[in-house]
Amino acid sequence: MTIESDYYKNEKIWELLKAIHTIQKDQKEKHIFLSTFELSERFSLLSQDIDFGLKNLESAEVIKIKAIDKHEADGKYNEDTTVYTVEIDDKEFDNYAQKIKNLLEGKSAKTIRIKFDRADSTLYINDKPVELQIRNAGSNQAKLCEVLFANKETLNRYWHTEEILELWKWPDYKIHDKAGKFLRANRHKTYFPAKAINNLISKATDGLIPDLLDFTTHGVTVREKYRDNITLE
Repeated sequence: MTIESDYYKNEKIWELLKAIHTIQKDQKEKHIFLSTFELSERFSLLSQDIDFGLKNLESAEVIKIKAIDKHEADGKYNEDTTVYTVEIDDKEFDNYAQKIKNLLEGKSAKTIRIKFDRADSTLYINDKPVELQIRNAGSNQAKLCEVLFANKETLNRYWHTEEILELWKWPDYKIHDKAGKFLRANRHKTYFPAKAINNLISKATDGLIPDLLDFTTHGVTVREKYRDNITLE
């Protein structure tokens, strides 16, 4: 049984699995009718995601699909609708759905070993190097990792952007205006590095850890669902 490593693809497969489960409960049969019209209108799934998802589930032997002519249905579908008969293997369906759910929730990475090597500004996730951008002085990726992964206390707390800039020893006039208010121009100083770090970690872990950092323009933290699984080295 093959599981996709791309987070976006798994998310769309998960939405399709939920839709199929709902339709199966409605029709109360092991063999059910699926229409692209219903999947689109009722569950807001895009046609390309439906096509990809059904092919994925069929190749994983979770379901068996046979396309049928729209005229074999009850006549309520329009010209653009494809209707499928679907045979569901309930055990395989449930197992596959759970694995996809675990991936999306980050449970597949049960132990996450993190090491940040200050000497060469390299981040390691389960011994895999994460290629941080360090040549561009404005990227701040390595500097942000140094703050977040220093120890368990820094790992488990929320960091306001203002606090991080102070740790980076920015002069006060670059952080605050004359009235002492945080300068809006600095809102993305941790946002973009955090976003880049997430993408790099996702790539290094084949999508198993797609969203380690939780961030906004106000601050950043290590996402809570991962914290108990992290060991700092």
